[in-house]
Parts: sequence; structure tokens; C-alpha cells
Amino acid sequence: MAKNKRKKSTRHRMSGDPRRAAEQRREEHARLVRERDGNMRFVQTARTPTGRQYSWDAESETGVQMADVLRRRRALFVETFGREPGPEDPLFFDAEAREPRPLEELDFDWDMIFEAFDATGIDPAYAEAWRELGYLVTEMNRHTFTAHEVEAWDEAVERHMEE
Repeated sequence: MAKNKRKKSTRHRMSGDPRRAAEQRREEHARLVRERDGNMRFVQTARTPTGRQYSWDAESETGVQMADVLRRRRALFVETFGREPGPEDPLFFDAEAREPRPLEELDFDWDMIFEAFDATGIDPAYAEAWRELGYLVTEMNRHTFTAHEVEAWDEAVERHMEE
């Protein structure tokens, strides 16, 4: 009897049932989240009242890269505004403004982003999905998003690849 159920389940999966496929993707995502929870080789996230808070191992490749980005952003802030950034100041800001203000979506130089993707051989569908959704999912940060966000990301990338 169990053997017949297993065959039916395999046939069901192979038949392309979208509900079953979606369920499997959510289960795989839940496994990924559990596997990476607390593993500092990967970015960790916590939801706070003001959004998400990220952390990582300072000695990891991500930690070293992020420390460099943060140092450069701080130096640019001091150079632009003549003072140290405070806790309410944006990390990514309009360098043309008199006072610190966060970059708005319209401030993004998407042409530069598409050029960078093209120069590195990354399919522009990923940049299109990023522009559409406002977030970028990678293999290293996939577990920090909800299953719904990952599914929306995957669908957007697939849709833009077909264009």
C-alpha cells in the first residue's frame, strides 16, 4: 500500500500540479531557513518594529565585504555633510542634498545597475526583478525572505527571462 502511495505521489509531482509544486517550494524554503538559522556563515535577520535587522560574522567573506561598504559609506557621509552619521541617518543617501535624506527608488541609477549586471555576465532579468520588487534575492540571502517573497522573486525572474 505504501508503495502505491509513493508512486501516486511521484506521478502527482511529475504531472505538473502547480499547487503541489508550490507546496514543495515552500517546504524547501522552510528547510533552508531552519538549516541556516544561527549559522553565521550566512546573513542572519531579525524582524523588528522598524523593519529587518541583519547580522553576520565579521570574519566571514560577507562580513569583510560589508565592513568595507560601511566604512566607505561612513566616509562619504562625513565628506558630504561634514559630520559623523547619527542613528537616524540613512546609509544610502542623496549626496546632492543639503541634509541627509534617503535615496528614493527614483534616485537609483538603473542604467548603471544594468551595465554592471551585463559587465559581469549576470542575466538582466535579475536586475529587472529587483527593480520590479524592490529587493534582490541571492543564494546567500534567500533564507532571510519569506517563502512568499522568494516565490514572487522567482516568478519575476522567470517572467523577465522570457521577455
